[in-house]
Amino acid sequence: MSRSAIGAPASATAGAAPAQVDPLLGSFDFTGICNRFIDGNGYSLRVGGSDLGTVYRLSVVRQANDTFLLASPTKSNPGPEMVVARTGGPGSGFLQLVPEPGWKLMRRHFGARALGHVYVYRDSWPTEALTQQPPVPPTPPTRPAS
Repeated sequence: MSRSAIGAPASATAGAAPAQVDPLLGSFDFTGICNRFIDGNGYSLRVGGSDLGTVYRLSVVRQANDTFLLASPTKSNPGPEMVVARTGGPGSGFLQLVPEPGWKLMRRHFGARALGHVYVYRDSWPTEALTQQPPVPPTPPTRPAS
């Protein structure tokens, strides 16, 4: 994807599974543009009509041979940990995260006005969320106590 969900050039990609990303932050001319989303403060999770920004944390986690965007609960029992996006293979540096089916980016609106906050959004809770956990790397064998 060479353009962000909000219309400004976001990155240049090369390759596939995983695609390497040049974020263009160092070379893009931001003159006249106020909205730059370069940290996690401008993003939160939303499922249907529920803003889950206070009960879920979005984080990028490398596990096994993939990198995942995980939505992890921050409070007890709000719901399951969910895989929101993945790179599709191992890699280093900036990698493109491909949304899992049903997930997309959407802008927060106040009336007809688009605001500067972006939601990682899904219409309804994924029924497969409990079974869609990222693979857990094998634990090393333990030695018996002597």
